[in-house]
Amino acid sequence: FWVDSNSGFLGGTPNAKKPPLPAAPAPEAGEQKPAEKAHIKIHTGGPFTYDLTREFAWFESPPARESKGAKGEADQAFAGDQVLVERFQTVNKKEKIDQLTCDRLDLQFRRKVGVAAGDGAASDKEIETATATRRDINEVTLALDTDDMAAFGSKMFYRAGDSVNGPLTILYGDSQRPLRTVRQGHSMKCQELQLYAANRFGDGQRAWAKGPGQIDLLDKKDPDKTSFPTHIIWRDTLTVVKTNEGGQVFDLMTVVGEASFIDDVQKQELHGEKILVWLENQEESARKPEASGGSKQELRRVLAQDRVRAVSPAY
Repeated sequence: FWVDSNSGFLGGTPNAKKPPLPAAPAPEAGEQKPAEKAHIKIHTGGPFTYDLTREFAWFESPPARESKGAKGEADQAFAGDQVLVERFQTVNKKEKIDQLTCDRLDLQFRRKVGVAAGDGAASDKEIETATATRRDINEVTLALDTDDMAAFGSKMFYRAGDSVNGPLTILYGDSQRPLRTVRQGHSMKCQELQLYAANRFGDGQRAWAKGPGQIDLLDKKDPDKTSFPTHIIWRDTLTVVKTNEGGQVFDLMTVVGEASFIDDVQKQELHGEKILVWLENQEESARKPEASGGSKQELRRVLAQDRVRAVSPAY
């Protein structure tokens, strides 16, 4: 099926900052450019059910099978083919593919706001919520080509945006395995990650993570992309918001609760109850709005607060 390109399910084109549009009558035929679409495909080797009354659909993977060990004993469950969701869309004339794999996918549809019944069954519905879960030894895996991001966890929940808020995606780990994510080469482990996309006016984009957690920043100068010399550790929470200072655009990261910033190269450590880290988004600072797939980031500033202590070879 097809969704609007600005739909937040499995990524989507980020909303640009723009002023609110005044209320206006619907344009006459031929005056409005059709909205760009993204193509979503869902594959499963297991059952698929659609409840027409509730407008609710769910997909399941085939049940796991027991594999046999060398002596014929039952071994660990063998994971069958998972449910695969693919989202195809063109961003800046390049095809992007976002993917989700899970063992069960629940989709709740709703009628689009502002679309009257009878305008076409293929165009008047959108995904209101989506829940992806795992079973056995599998994981819920998310790979977003549009955002240069991957995640591995136990559950994903998505909620569509409304007239005020942008779409929300929540990723979960569990007691045995924390949530693991990679974005623009940087890796993170935490218990839960909430991603708030911008609303239709371009406001509200942010992230929140539940600790304990750790971020390992990639050394961009390493040609092999295997060196992570900088670490950010926290016990309670992480928040990330965009901030503009003098024309420079930063991702401002704030970690709370026995926070640490560790630099292996300089052999320096900074500790405090709260640590703020400014990462400059160089492409956004250079005002390149057409850039996609994530921007290049550079560490610019670190600030520690409350019960601060530092470790350095110089002291």
